[in-house]
Amino acid sequence: MGAGFFVEADSKRIADLATEINSQFSRDFSTAFKDAVIRNLKGNYLETNTNKNALMQYDNPSQDLKSGFVLKIGGNVKSWKRRFFVAKNKADNYRIVYYEDETMRKVKGYICCCGYQVEAFSAEEVSWYGHFGIKLTSYDGSKRQWLFRAYSDAAQTEWLEVLMHACKKAKPEPLKDPVYTATFKAAFSATKAAYGFFGVCFIFGTECEMLEHLTNQILSREILDDYILDRARTNPANAKSLVLEVHRHVQKIVKPIVRHSWENCFSAVRVLKAPFELSVKASLRLLIQKETDIKAQLEPQIRQIVIPHLGEIENTICKPILASCAERLLQAYESAIEGLQVEVVALIEAVEPYADSVQASQSALLLSVEQGTSTANCLSAAQKVLWRMHTEDLIDLQQLFEISGLTAFDVYSNALDDLKLLTVNAIFTFGNIAIPTPKHSPEGSPTPEAKLAALSLLETNSDTEGHSSKKHAPKENDHTTSPHSVGGRAESTADLAQLGHSPSPSRSHSRSPSRSHSRSQSRSVSKSGRHHSRSKHHGHHSAHHSRVPVSKAALLHSLNQVIAKMCLDAVLSLRAGLNRLLLDAMESKIQESMVSPCRDEVAAAKAHVTRDVQLMINLHSIGENLVRDMVTEFVDAMIGRNIPRATARLQDLSKRLFISSPTPPPVDDTV
Repeated sequence: MGAGFFVEADSKRIADLATEINSQFSRDFSTAFKDAVIRNLKGNYLETNTNKNALMQYDNPSQDLKSGFVLKIGGNVKSWKRRFFVAKNKADNYRIVYYEDETMRKVKGYICCCGYQVEAFSAEEVSWYGHFGIKLTSYDGSKRQWLFRAYSDAAQTEWLEVLMHACKKAKPEPLKDPVYTATFKAAFSATKAAYGFFGVCFIFGTECEMLEHLTNQILSREILDDYILDRARTNPANAKSLVLEVHRHVQKIVKPIVRHSWENCFSAVRVLKAPFELSVKASLRLLIQKETDIKAQLEPQIRQIVIPHLGEIENTICKPILASCAERLLQAYESAIEGLQVEVVALIEAVEPYADSVQASQSALLLSVEQGTSTANCLSAAQKVLWRMHTEDLIDLQQLFEISGLTAFDVYSNALDDLKLLTVNAIFTFGNIAIPTPKHSPEGSPTPEAKLAALSLLETNSDTEGHSSKKHAPKENDHTTSPHSVGGRAESTADLAQLGHSPSPSRSHSRSPSRSHSRSQSRSVSKSGRHHSRSKHHGHHSAHHSRVPVSKAALLHSLNQVIAKMCLDAVLSLRAGLNRLLLDAMESKIQESMVSPCRDEVAAAKAHVTRDVQLMINLHSIGENLVRDMVTEFVDAMIGRNIPRATARLQDLSKRLFISSPTPPPVDDTV
């Protein structure tokens, strides 16, 4: 069959349409780039009010979510190889790095999970490859399929959870600049809408992969479906091979067109970004004023387009979703707050009353929340509430979500992410409030810098003594999380060897259960963030001179403050989550019924914009932004009617969870 299956006219028709689609994307990308740059600079220019009562924002450091030995099939030689896998967190874009062995000296490769979906082996695949199997398959089949095998059923379950999370959250590798990311997403959505594909835009692969997928979607609808159907009727026995051959030939035409288009788009904006930003900065005040004037001129016409649809949206989308989700989400937030308090109280009771021990337990708690693979952490009850919402309350709304490309699982996953973010911010805030920061030293006492210098000298002396201990290699069925330091930086015996430290067999000073798995670590982190060696020769001496005491009363007082702040932030998070849910659910309706007609109303506004400013202002996007502002205002007002009840319940929860404790003693902020 091959390439000769298509006549030349068919191939030309496919190439012409693919070129037209990517030319449309190029125009949309240019427009979206201008908007993204202006929006980014406006965000830096306009002042934003900050809530002083809000929780501190946790800047997630690089951590290992999970590690252990896994069998994988090679890319070239199709045989099973034993590799040490390490799953990274958000800071490393959820990469999966695999090494030759547990020493992690030699990296064998890595997997970017963006664009993949994960599942366990089917019964047929189990008969071929064996038990405890996992496979990673790209959405469109254009990338390598990865096949793994764990060493136990429990390890398979844990790796499946980690990989599912990574596949959902990983972003395309090439674009790191948020301006470029926003530009691509806006241009991709605009091109989809131009060809009648409406709904939420999900980033599921690299830019080329997504453009290729969209091009194939449009080609299938416009040309290929009818083409395949006509020829399948004449030879139904070969219908499956016919489809494969057609798509294989189309890929040969589409791939170079898409790659050339994307490279041109990205190269152009990369060259133009710096001079365009300078031009925008020079006239930013004028741009903001002109946008305000144009919006005032366009608002009456745009409102006439939007208002008729709002009543329908309220009855068909907003009310059913709020009835199904609002109460469950509020219950989940209440469960998360209560769960965190129980967890931290247990931490306070178990941990030694020293700053480094509290920090160690705090870091372990942060990691357990981020991993999210254990049902024993403080979010387990909240997660069960959200899962009931997913499996029970949202069943009747599945068809409504599908119109906009949303799923019930997306609703569950996004809500769980919001809870995790709130919880890690609360844990981070607790650590910063509870641990006193050294400010000064009494007269005659050594300064903190002098003490740290002395400790560094002790480390240097101990490093030259050459202490050693046996390395304990993980067993083949090892599927525990990797050792991690309290500062969030993953460590192994190889890491310590490279730094000149020998692993110490001495026990950890902390008796916290959350740290029992990492007693073999040779270093801990002080409040200053520096690492101090704890060898058996000087560990007690170092701890005795550098540990800062923290009273139980002070810790409980800090917890009360954090719970109060968490309840306040929960209201904001709940409101933002409901806003996002409703707007995502109605995205298709907004694009099709409101955004498209509004573009005809902006032509008259062009005469009122000077030419220099018009080069930087996209009037169509101003009209679209007006539509979205009006819909958002309407949705926010609807949600606002439910917020007072949620606020009252969370305020009552804050009062109920208040722990009476003695007044904490004055903080000794000396080291």
